[in-house]
Amino acid sequence: MPPLTPKQIARVEGVCKHSLAFMRIRAAEVARAKPEFGPAMKGMIWRKMAALRKTLSEIITLGNESFVVADILMSEDEAKKTLLMDERKEVSLFFQIVATDDMDQQPDKRIHIYDLHSFYVRLDERIGRLSEMVVNWAWWDLSDSVNMLVFEQAAQRFEALKTSALPPQVIQAYRIALNRAADAEVKREDMLACEEATCRRVIDRWTARHEKEPHYRTLVAFEPVAGQAGQSDDEVIMEIATHLTAIARIRESPTLDERVVAYYSDLLKKPAHEITADAVIEYESGLARALKSDLWAILERERIDGQEPYDYKARLLDDLKKRLEAMRGGAKKA
Repeated sequence: MPPLTPKQIARVEGVCKHSLAFMRIRAAEVARAKPEFGPAMKGMIWRKMAALRKTLSEIITLGNESFVVADILMSEDEAKKTLLMDERKEVSLFFQIVATDDMDQQPDKRIHIYDLHSFYVRLDERIGRLSEMVVNWAWWDLSDSVNMLVFEQAAQRFEALKTSALPPQVIQAYRIALNRAADAEVKREDMLACEEATCRRVIDRWTARHEKEPHYRTLVAFEPVAGQAGQSDDEVIMEIATHLTAIARIRESPTLDERVVAYYSDLLKKPAHEITADAVIEYESGLARALKSDLWAILERERIDGQEPYDYKARLLDDLKKRLEAMRGGAKKA
């Protein structure tokens, strides 16, 4: 297989970037439910991302033509994309991303390892079942990962077009994209409208896809509950840092300044001659220990009660719609 071009590499890595972001959110939900699985998730996701990167970089033949998988997914050729994303089609990427493990049903009765699931199930049945989830996550999120990259690249081109020069090769590229005649005029506003239309198609595809998506595939993220009483973890961490800094300074210079003695004398309600470096360190260490206990309690509370779930991709879709509206406003000013 010939090496990928820089553009193709960028497409593969761009899709993988968004897929990884989605996968990490799914992994965080698993870690909330089963913390003991947390350590296994990083390696499992890394392995699956390597497999996904390989799949996106491969050559696939459709009819008499061959294409890099990432190029098809990033194209506007809906017919070819449907072939790759339809689980019922023989050329579907489903069969590469979600491999089937027939366990040890081969006649020799030996252990056979040939995919992510078969690798992890030999380590531990429970981790093996978890790996099946990771494999399916990669498939569930692939279309949205592609759509995110398509939107981002169109938005970047849109911003560049507002002010950049328009050399002949750029005009010709948009002439082809807009299906215009070879001698047809293509204005800046036509190019902006082309990129805006690309973003609008992403939103339409995203909306149509998620209207039909089963709820078990919903990407659930969590956010802090508004108005919750008590200190935040960041505030407590800052307080702990303040006390640890005070301890470090006194250990560096155990001879206390008169102002320091006066401060702790008033704070501890003790005479000045009892304010020693050891006494101050003991006091500050006690406060730091108490705050560490508070921090643990806050983190545990946030893990259990302090955050509310929401549909991450629904919110992401709202954000894309807002960005599209901003683009429309920018196009009018350009």
